[in-house]
Amino acid sequence: ASLALVQDVDDELVAACLRGAEEEAVARVDSAGIDAVKTYGSTKRALGRWIRANAPSPEWAGAGIALNAIAPAVIRTPMVQPILDNADTAPLLEAAMPMPYGGVAGPEAVAHLLAFLVSPDTRAITGQVFMIDGGADCLLRGDDIWP
Repeated sequence: ASLALVQDVDDELVAACLRGAEEEAVARVDSAGIDAVKTYGSTKRALGRWIRANAPSPEWAGAGIALNAIAPAVIRTPMVQPILDNADTAPLLEAAMPMPYGGVAGPEAVAHLLAFLVSPDTRAITGQVFMIDGGADCLLRGDDIWP
């Protein structure tokens, strides 16, 4: 999710994830008492970095396989709809994830981007993390775009 890219991360957890050291990553979370939000942000940061590092490799690009990710923010789903419909929680969500361009997207936004990314028209696109967040990443991270 795009919100994870603006959350605080644990650098040691990110490094363990990038090395593929699953047991070390789990131990880091347990021993350091890392909360769920920081764990989530750390694993998403590691995934984005892994994609960028591996996309141009012989195993991926050399094999003709594009390696990209979609990072949706808040998507209008049955799980989220009650939050959006509630006068108390909707403003809290907007404050945490401001989406000035188009507001909360529906699941079709993710589906359309995915369909585009797997089409032959994207032959030169690889190593990217695509935000579907109505501009939230721009507002929350500004020009600090290199995780």
